[in-house]
Amino acid sequence: MMNRKNPPVLNKFKEIPFLKPKVFKLNQDTNLYWTGSVPNSTARIELYFDAGAIRGKSSLASFTSGLLFSGTKHNTSVEIQKKLDSYGAYKDVFLSSEECVVTIYALNSMITSAFLEVCKSLEGTVFPASELEELRSQKKQKLNISLEKVGVLSKRKFHQEIFSGTNYSNVTTQSDIENISRGEVIEFHKNHVLNGLKMITVVGDIKQVEIDQIINKTSAWAIDKYPSFISDFQSNTGLFNIEKESALQSAIRVGKIMFNKSHPDFMDFFILNTVFGDYFGSRLMMNLREDKGFTYGVGSFVSELHASGIFTVATEVGKEHKQAAVDEIRAEIIKITNELIPDEELLLVKNYLLGQLLKSADGPYAMTDLYVGLLKKGLGFEFYNAFIERIYTINSDDLLQSAQKHLKWDEMTVITAG
Repeated sequence: MMNRKNPPVLNKFKEIPFLKPKVFKLNQDTNLYWTGSVPNSTARIELYFDAGAIRGKSSLASFTSGLLFSGTKHNTSVEIQKKLDSYGAYKDVFLSSEECVVTIYALNSMITSAFLEVCKSLEGTVFPASELEELRSQKKQKLNISLEKVGVLSKRKFHQEIFSGTNYSNVTTQSDIENISRGEVIEFHKNHVLNGLKMITVVGDIKQVEIDQIINKTSAWAIDKYPSFISDFQSNTGLFNIEKESALQSAIRVGKIMFNKSHPDFMDFFILNTVFGDYFGSRLMMNLREDKGFTYGVGSFVSELHASGIFTVATEVGKEHKQAAVDEIRAEIIKITNELIPDEELLLVKNYLLGQLLKSADGPYAMTDLYVGLLKKGLGFEFYNAFIERIYTINSDDLLQSAQKHLKWDEMTVITAG
């Protein structure tokens, strides 16, 4: 009988046996990446376009992505959806600041048919005026509701101050929504979708002839020159408070411009941030939730952009605890920049990170997602195996140096709302 008082044996591993995709060129700057070793009958195709929110005026990318399947000369949006349903396919459109991603899921026997149907819609969309006005009405209502939430207010203000003076700082207003015209959407679609394809990923056990079909269908959309992205932001530091008298809670965001995986300090800081606030047993959780009872949840994270990254602490607390919570976040930053992390705490975080790495690389879909994140930074799978080695070898002195270099309170942008 198993003795449940004894924990399972921890086995060390040095690397993950990644499945590297096959690479096919659409042109000099646009590739298709195909992972064919899928142990089931599912498949996925993703199209990455240079049609993110930073391109064009505020809200233009959002309107365009929201109307990609609004109808062609021959089919309404409902008819397009019914055709995809007949293939058992699911589509999704995801918009971020730097790109728009169109995803298609289906059985591998139907994925090419579903893909060709999606291409018809992307290529032939006419952006019906009625659909545009309906979307405009939805966006106005959604914005009104969102602006009542302190979490939304703090996030918007954080982006305005962190990315000050750039398109990354744009936040949607009612005026932006009102002033988007159908002609602007059509032009944006032409420039950033039909001439803005940056990359394609395919996951699924399909035939080479189907890959050729995908390439032939999309080659004309391939971008002429891979786009550039800002890396040097001039953030506004200090405390910014948004008063909202009716709010019962206050939202807090603290952070600064950081870096992504391409930076030599990324691995050490990522491990440091996990100790600080990026898992349930982190120092921020132990302080603000478990000890003080200020919040149900608090965390810190490093989000990556193509050419940079952001370190962010985010939480919501009772309005009466707003200043105390900010003070405790500051105190935890000061502590981690002045004291060595105990060996027991560091070992726990190391084991947690190794487990998360294995989980994040579980199967061909997850591995492809990891690969895409690396490609955007000019890296390959060797990054993660080097990261595994760094997790094993890093010590408290290394992390103290990272904290002292990158976690300085006077470099932080602090936002409170509520």
